Amino acid sequence: MLIALSITIILAFGVGWIVLYRRQLSHLITQPKPQLVKIVLVLLSCILLAVGFLPINPPAGPSALYNKNLDVYLVLDTSLSMKANDYAGNKTRLDGMKTKLGESIEALNGARFTLISFHGRATVELPGMYDTTVLREQIQSLEPPTLYDAQGTAFAPALQLVADRIERARKQDNLASMRRVVIIVSDGEQVGKNNESDTAIKAVREKIDSALVLGVGTKEGATMKVVWTNYGGPNYDQPEEKYVTDPTGKSDGPKDEDGIPLAVSKADFDNLKRIATGLNGKFAVLTPNYQLKSDLTTFANTTELKDRGQTTNVLTAPNQYYWFCALVALILLVIFRFLPRRSTRTKIRGGKQ
Repeated sequence: MLIALSITIILAFGVGWIVLYRRQLSHLITQPKPQLVKIVLVLLSCILLAVGFLPINPPAGPSALYNKNLDVYLVLDTSLSMKANDYAGNKTRLDGMKTKLGESIEALNGARFTLISFHGRATVELPGMYDTTVLREQIQSLEPPTLYDAQGTAFAPALQLVADRIERARKQDNLASMRRVVIIVSDGEQVGKNNESDTAIKAVREKIDSALVLGVGTKEGATMKVVWTNYGGPNYDQPEEKYVTDPTGKSDGPKDEDGIPLAVSKADFDNLKRIATGLNGKFAVLTPNYQLKSDLTTFANTTELKDRGQTTNVLTAPNQYYWFCALVALILLVIFRFLPRRSTRTKIRGGKQ
Protein backbone atom coordinates (compact mmCIF):
# COMPACT_ATOMS: atom_id res chain seq x y z
CA MET A 1 0.00 0.00 0.00
CA LEU A 2 2.91 2.35 0.73
CA ILE A 3 4.33 1.65 -2.72
CA ALA A 4 0.99 2.51 -4.34
CA LEU A 5 0.79 5.75 -2.34
CA SER A 6 4.35 6.68 -3.32
CA ILE A 7 3.64 6.11 -7.02
CA THR A 8 0.50 8.23 -6.77
CA ILE A 9 2.41 11.11 -5.14
CA ILE A 10 5.13 10.96 -7.80
CA LEU A 11 2.53 11.04 -10.58
CA ALA A 12 0.77 13.97 -8.92
CA PHE A 13 4.02 15.91 -8.89
CA GLY A 14 4.44 14.94 -12.54
CA VAL A 15 1.07 16.45 -13.39
CA GLY A 16 1.97 19.69 -11.66
CA TRP A 17 5.30 19.87 -13.44
CA ILE A 18 3.70 19.28 -16.85
CA VAL A 19 1.07 21.94 -16.21
CA LEU A 20 3.77 24.49 -15.27
CA TYR A 21 6.22 23.62 -18.03
CA ARG A 22 3.94 22.49 -20.83
CA ARG A 23 5.38 25.07 -23.24
CA GLN A 24 8.88 23.66 -22.77
CA LEU A 25 7.49 20.21 -23.57
CA SER A 26 6.14 21.29 -26.93
CA HIS A 27 9.11 19.72 -28.69
CA LEU A 28 7.79 16.28 -27.71
CA ILE A 29 4.66 16.88 -29.68
CA THR A 30 6.35 18.44 -32.69
CA GLN A 31 8.57 15.43 -33.21
CA PRO A 32 7.68 12.69 -35.74
CA LYS A 33 4.59 10.67 -34.75
CA PRO A 34 3.30 13.46 -32.47
CA GLN A 35 0.25 11.52 -31.31
CA LEU A 36 2.27 8.58 -29.90
CA VAL A 37 2.56 10.05 -26.39
CA LYS A 38 -1.16 10.76 -26.19
CA ILE A 39 -2.07 7.31 -27.49
CA VAL A 40 0.16 5.66 -24.89
CA LEU A 41 -1.43 7.72 -22.09
CA VAL A 42 -4.95 6.80 -23.17
CA LEU A 43 -4.05 3.11 -23.44
CA LEU A 44 -2.46 3.11 -19.98
CA SER A 45 -5.57 4.77 -18.54
CA CYS A 46 -7.85 2.12 -20.09
CA ILE A 47 -5.65 -0.73 -18.83
CA LEU A 48 -5.60 0.67 -15.30
CA LEU A 49 -9.38 1.07 -15.24
CA ALA A 50 -9.81 -2.50 -16.50
CA VAL A 51 -7.47 -3.85 -13.82
CA GLY A 52 -9.38 -1.87 -11.20
CA PHE A 53 -12.58 -3.76 -11.99
CA LEU A 54 -10.97 -7.23 -11.75
CA PRO A 55 -11.53 -9.24 -8.51
CA ILE A 56 -7.90 -8.98 -7.43
CA ASN A 57 -7.02 -9.06 -3.72
CA PRO A 58 -3.72 -9.62 -1.95
CA PRO A 59 -3.94 -12.92 0.00
CA ALA A 60 -3.56 -12.65 3.76
CA GLY A 61 -1.70 -15.97 3.80
CA PRO A 62 -0.75 -18.97 1.64
CA SER A 63 -4.31 -20.32 1.48
CA ALA A 64 -6.30 -17.15 2.13
CA LEU A 65 -7.41 -16.76 -1.49
CA TYR A 66 -8.72 -20.34 -1.61
CA ASN A 67 -10.41 -19.92 1.78
CA LYS A 68 -12.50 -16.97 0.56
CA ASN A 69 -15.40 -19.33 -0.06
CA LEU A 70 -15.00 -21.20 3.25
CA ASP A 71 -17.61 -20.73 5.97
CA VAL A 72 -16.32 -22.16 9.28
CA TYR A 73 -18.52 -22.88 12.30
CA LEU A 74 -16.25 -23.30 15.29
CA VAL A 75 -18.09 -25.05 18.13
CA LEU A 76 -16.17 -25.11 21.42
CA ASP A 77 -17.02 -26.91 24.65
CA THR A 78 -16.83 -24.60 27.70
CA SER A 79 -18.45 -26.89 30.27
CA LEU A 80 -16.96 -27.48 33.74
CA SER A 81 -15.46 -30.77 32.60
CA MET A 82 -13.12 -28.77 30.34
CA LYS A 83 -11.37 -27.69 33.56
CA ALA A 84 -10.12 -31.25 34.11
CA ASN A 85 -6.33 -31.12 34.16
CA ASP A 86 -5.39 -34.08 31.97
CA TYR A 87 -4.02 -32.24 28.94
CA ALA A 88 -0.24 -32.54 28.54
CA GLY A 89 0.04 -33.90 32.05
CA ASN A 90 -1.25 -31.07 34.23
CA LYS A 91 -2.91 -28.45 32.01
CA THR A 92 -6.65 -28.12 31.74
CA ARG A 93 -8.48 -29.27 28.64
CA LEU A 94 -9.71 -25.72 28.13
CA ASP A 95 -6.16 -24.32 28.15
CA GLY A 96 -5.02 -27.03 25.75
CA MET A 97 -7.86 -26.18 23.35
CA LYS A 98 -7.05 -22.46 23.52
CA THR A 99 -3.34 -23.07 22.94
CA LYS A 100 -3.76 -25.34 19.91
CA LEU A 101 -6.40 -23.16 18.26
CA GLY A 102 -4.38 -20.00 18.93
CA GLU A 103 -1.36 -21.56 17.21
CA SER A 104 -3.27 -23.01 14.27
CA ILE A 105 -6.31 -20.91 13.34
CA GLU A 106 -4.27 -18.80 10.89
CA ALA A 107 -4.27 -21.85 8.59
CA LEU A 108 -7.85 -20.82 7.76
CA ASN A 109 -7.05 -17.16 7.00
CA GLY A 110 -9.57 -15.72 4.56
CA ALA A 111 -12.46 -17.86 5.81
CA ARG A 112 -15.57 -16.54 7.50
CA PHE A 113 -15.92 -17.70 11.11
CA THR A 114 -18.88 -18.14 13.40
CA LEU A 115 -17.77 -18.96 16.95
CA ILE A 116 -20.19 -20.87 19.18
CA SER A 117 -19.54 -21.91 22.78
CA PHE A 118 -21.65 -24.48 24.58
CA HIS A 119 -22.18 -26.27 27.88
CA GLY A 120 -25.77 -26.76 29.05
CA ARG A 121 -26.79 -24.16 26.45
CA ALA A 122 -25.19 -22.72 23.33
CA THR A 123 -24.15 -19.12 22.64
CA VAL A 124 -22.96 -17.33 19.50
CA GLU A 125 -19.76 -15.57 20.56
CA LEU A 126 -18.84 -14.18 17.12
CA PRO A 127 -21.18 -14.10 14.09
CA GLY A 128 -19.62 -14.16 10.63
CA MET A 129 -16.15 -12.79 11.44
CA TYR A 130 -13.22 -12.71 8.96
CA ASP A 131 -10.59 -11.30 11.35
CA THR A 132 -8.60 -14.18 12.86
CA THR A 133 -6.96 -11.83 15.38
CA VAL A 134 -10.33 -10.96 16.91
CA LEU A 135 -11.34 -14.64 16.72
CA ARG A 136 -8.16 -15.70 18.54
CA GLU A 137 -8.75 -13.13 21.29
CA GLN A 138 -12.35 -14.24 21.73
CA ILE A 139 -11.30 -17.89 22.03
CA GLN A 140 -8.74 -16.96 24.70
CA SER A 141 -11.47 -15.21 26.72
CA LEU A 142 -13.78 -18.24 26.90
CA GLU A 143 -14.41 -19.60 30.39
CA PRO A 144 -16.79 -22.21 31.84
CA PRO A 145 -19.89 -21.21 33.80
CA THR A 146 -19.80 -20.94 37.57
CA LEU A 147 -20.46 -24.00 39.67
CA TYR A 148 -23.95 -22.69 40.41
CA ASP A 149 -24.77 -22.12 36.73
CA ALA A 150 -23.30 -25.37 35.44
CA GLN A 151 -25.82 -27.59 33.64
CA GLY A 152 -23.51 -30.26 32.22
CA THR A 153 -22.80 -30.57 28.50
CA ALA A 154 -25.48 -30.84 25.84
CA PHE A 155 -24.57 -31.21 22.17
CA ALA A 156 -28.11 -30.90 20.82
CA PRO A 157 -28.52 -27.13 21.49
CA ALA A 158 -25.08 -26.40 20.00
CA LEU A 159 -25.70 -28.42 16.84
CA GLN A 160 -29.19 -27.00 16.40
CA LEU A 161 -27.76 -23.49 16.74
CA VAL A 162 -25.21 -24.34 14.01
CA ALA A 163 -28.01 -25.52 11.71
CA ASP A 164 -30.00 -22.33 12.39
CA ARG A 165 -27.00 -20.05 11.73
CA ILE A 166 -26.17 -21.85 8.48
CA GLU A 167 -29.74 -21.48 7.28
CA ARG A 168 -29.72 -17.81 8.23
CA ALA A 169 -26.43 -17.23 6.40
CA ARG A 170 -27.68 -19.11 3.34
CA LYS A 171 -30.71 -16.85 3.07
CA GLN A 172 -28.66 -13.70 3.54
CA ASP A 173 -25.82 -14.30 1.09
CA ASN A 174 -27.43 -16.95 -1.15
CA LEU A 175 -24.02 -18.38 -2.03
CA ALA A 176 -24.25 -21.94 -3.24
CA SER A 177 -20.48 -21.87 -3.79
CA MET A 178 -19.81 -21.29 -0.06
CA ARG A 179 -18.17 -24.40 1.40
CA ARG A 180 -19.57 -24.78 4.91
CA VAL A 181 -17.66 -26.78 7.51
CA VAL A 182 -18.05 -27.45 11.23
CA ILE A 183 -15.17 -27.86 13.69
CA ILE A 184 -16.12 -29.19 17.13
CA VAL A 185 -13.72 -29.34 20.09
CA SER A 186 -14.96 -31.13 23.21
CA ASP A 187 -14.19 -33.83 25.75
CA GLY A 188 -17.36 -35.65 24.70
CA GLU A 189 -19.02 -35.85 28.10
CA GLN A 190 -22.69 -35.00 27.96
CA VAL A 191 -25.88 -35.07 29.98
CA GLY A 192 -28.85 -36.98 28.67
CA LYS A 193 -28.94 -39.70 26.06
CA ASN A 194 -27.11 -39.79 22.74
CA ASN A 195 -30.31 -39.94 20.72
CA GLU A 196 -31.25 -36.45 21.96
CA SER A 197 -28.64 -34.98 19.60
CA ASP A 198 -29.36 -37.27 16.63
CA THR A 199 -31.98 -34.94 15.14
CA ALA A 200 -29.62 -31.95 15.39
CA ILE A 201 -26.77 -33.98 13.86
CA LYS A 202 -28.94 -34.83 10.87
CA ALA A 203 -30.02 -31.20 10.46
CA VAL A 204 -26.38 -30.05 10.38
CA ARG A 205 -25.21 -32.86 8.09
CA GLU A 206 -27.66 -31.80 5.37
CA LYS A 207 -26.29 -28.24 5.37
CA ILE A 208 -22.50 -28.70 5.54
CA ASP A 209 -19.77 -30.05 3.27
CA SER A 210 -17.46 -31.48 5.91
CA ALA A 211 -16.80 -31.71 9.65
CA LEU A 212 -13.83 -32.11 11.96
CA VAL A 213 -14.44 -33.33 15.53
CA LEU A 214 -11.54 -32.98 17.97
CA GLY A 215 -11.50 -34.72 21.33
CA VAL A 216 -9.53 -33.34 24.25
CA GLY A 217 -8.69 -35.05 27.55
CA THR A 218 -8.09 -38.68 28.47
CA LYS A 219 -10.27 -41.74 29.00
CA GLU A 220 -8.74 -42.16 32.45
CA GLY A 221 -10.00 -38.72 33.37
CA ALA A 222 -9.00 -36.15 35.98
CA THR A 223 -10.41 -33.94 38.71
CA MET A 224 -11.65 -30.41 38.07
CA LYS A 225 -10.70 -27.26 39.94
CA VAL A 226 -12.98 -24.28 39.50
CA VAL A 227 -13.42 -20.82 40.99
CA TRP A 228 -15.92 -21.05 43.81
CA THR A 229 -17.74 -18.17 45.50
CA ASN A 230 -19.60 -18.54 48.79
CA TYR A 231 -22.64 -16.48 47.81
CA GLY A 232 -24.59 -15.28 50.85
CA GLY A 233 -21.99 -16.67 53.25
CA PRO A 234 -18.80 -15.49 54.91
CA ASN A 235 -15.97 -14.31 52.66
CA TYR A 236 -18.36 -14.15 49.69
CA ASP A 237 -16.18 -11.43 48.19
CA GLN A 238 -13.11 -13.65 48.18
CA PRO A 239 -13.50 -16.30 45.46
CA GLU A 240 -11.21 -19.29 45.71
CA GLU A 241 -10.39 -22.33 43.64
CA LYS A 242 -11.89 -25.59 44.82
CA TYR A 243 -12.18 -29.08 43.43
CA VAL A 244 -15.58 -30.17 42.16
CA THR A 245 -17.00 -32.89 44.40
CA ASP A 246 -19.17 -35.81 43.37
CA PRO A 247 -22.73 -35.04 44.49
CA THR A 248 -23.60 -38.75 44.51
CA GLY A 249 -20.65 -39.63 46.73
CA LYS A 250 -20.06 -42.77 44.65
CA SER A 251 -16.88 -41.67 42.89
CA ASP A 252 -13.94 -44.01 43.31
CA GLY A 253 -11.51 -41.15 42.68
CA PRO A 254 -9.52 -39.09 45.17
CA LYS A 255 -11.16 -37.33 48.14
CA ASP A 256 -10.85 -33.78 49.48
CA GLU A 257 -9.64 -32.87 52.98
CA ASP A 258 -13.11 -33.59 54.38
CA GLY A 259 -13.15 -37.08 52.87
CA ILE A 260 -15.73 -36.17 50.22
CA PRO A 261 -15.10 -37.94 46.88
CA LEU A 262 -14.00 -35.60 44.08
CA ALA A 263 -15.73 -35.68 40.72
CA VAL A 264 -13.62 -37.21 37.95
CA SER A 265 -14.29 -36.23 34.35
CA LYS A 266 -13.47 -38.87 31.74
CA ALA A 267 -13.32 -37.96 28.07
CA ASP A 268 -15.94 -39.78 26.01
CA PHE A 269 -14.24 -40.26 22.65
CA ASP A 270 -16.81 -42.86 21.58
CA ASN A 271 -19.51 -40.18 21.74
CA LEU A 272 -17.36 -37.79 19.69
CA LYS A 273 -16.71 -40.49 17.10
CA ARG A 274 -20.48 -41.04 16.90
CA ILE A 275 -21.01 -37.33 16.23
CA ALA A 276 -18.21 -37.25 13.64
CA THR A 277 -19.69 -40.26 11.85
CA GLY A 278 -23.16 -38.69 11.92
CA LEU A 279 -21.74 -35.54 10.32
CA ASN A 280 -19.77 -37.54 7.72
CA GLY A 281 -16.65 -35.98 9.21
CA LYS A 282 -13.30 -36.87 10.70
CA PHE A 283 -12.38 -37.50 14.35
CA ALA A 284 -9.00 -36.88 15.97
CA VAL A 285 -7.66 -36.50 19.51
CA LEU A 286 -6.23 -33.08 20.31
CA THR A 287 -2.86 -33.73 21.97
CA PRO A 288 0.19 -31.44 22.30
CA ASN A 289 1.86 -33.33 19.44
CA TYR A 290 -1.15 -33.26 17.15
CA GLN A 291 -0.38 -31.18 14.03
CA LEU A 292 -3.59 -29.19 14.05
CA LYS A 293 -2.38 -26.41 11.75
CA SER A 294 -1.38 -28.88 9.06
CA ASP A 295 -4.64 -30.80 9.48
CA LEU A 296 -6.72 -27.61 9.20
CA THR A 297 -4.91 -26.66 5.99
CA THR A 298 -5.57 -30.10 4.51
CA PHE A 299 -9.13 -30.04 5.81
CA ALA A 300 -9.82 -26.71 4.09
CA ASN A 301 -8.11 -27.62 0.82
CA THR A 302 -9.78 -31.02 0.42
CA THR A 303 -13.32 -30.00 1.36
CA GLU A 304 -15.43 -30.17 -1.78
CA LEU A 305 -18.65 -28.32 -2.40
CA LYS A 306 -21.73 -30.52 -2.37
CA ASP A 307 -24.41 -30.07 -5.01
CA ARG A 308 -27.38 -28.55 -3.20
CA GLY A 309 -29.33 -27.83 -6.37
CA GLN A 310 -28.83 -24.07 -6.15
CA THR A 311 -27.58 -21.49 -8.59
CA THR A 312 -23.86 -21.13 -8.05
CA ASN A 313 -22.62 -17.69 -7.10
CA VAL A 314 -18.99 -17.03 -6.29
CA LEU A 315 -18.02 -14.95 -3.29
CA THR A 316 -15.66 -12.21 -4.38
CA ALA A 317 -14.38 -9.28 -2.39
CA PRO A 318 -14.04 -5.85 -4.02
CA ASN A 319 -10.72 -5.18 -5.70
CA GLN A 320 -8.56 -3.49 -3.06
CA TYR A 321 -6.57 -1.75 -5.80
CA TYR A 322 -9.60 -0.16 -7.52
CA TRP A 323 -9.24 3.37 -6.15
CA PHE A 324 -5.50 3.40 -6.75
CA CYS A 325 -5.96 2.32 -10.38
CA ALA A 326 -8.75 4.85 -10.90
CA LEU A 327 -6.66 7.68 -9.42
CA VAL A 328 -3.61 6.89 -11.55
CA ALA A 329 -5.81 6.65 -14.66
CA LEU A 330 -7.29 10.07 -13.84
CA ILE A 331 -3.82 11.55 -13.42
CA LEU A 332 -2.75 10.16 -16.80
CA LEU A 333 -5.82 11.69 -18.43
CA VAL A 334 -5.01 15.05 -16.84
CA ILE A 335 -1.49 14.81 -18.26
CA PHE A 336 -3.07 14.04 -21.66
CA ARG A 337 -5.26 17.15 -21.35
CA PHE A 338 -2.43 19.56 -20.52
CA LEU A 339 0.12 18.34 -23.04
CA PRO A 340 0.58 21.11 -25.66
CA ARG A 341 -1.07 20.55 -29.00
CA ARG A 342 0.93 20.47 -32.21
CA SER A 343 0.42 23.61 -34.27
CA THR A 344 -1.64 23.04 -37.40
CA ARG A 345 -0.27 26.09 -39.17
CA THR A 346 2.28 25.57 -41.94
CA LYS A 347 5.01 27.90 -42.97
CA ILE A 348 4.97 29.49 -46.47
CA ARG A 349 8.05 30.45 -48.39
CA GLY A 350 8.91 34.06 -48.00
CA GLY A 351 8.07 34.02 -44.25
CA LYS A 352 4.31 34.55 -44.84
CA GLN A 353 1.69 32.27 -43.52
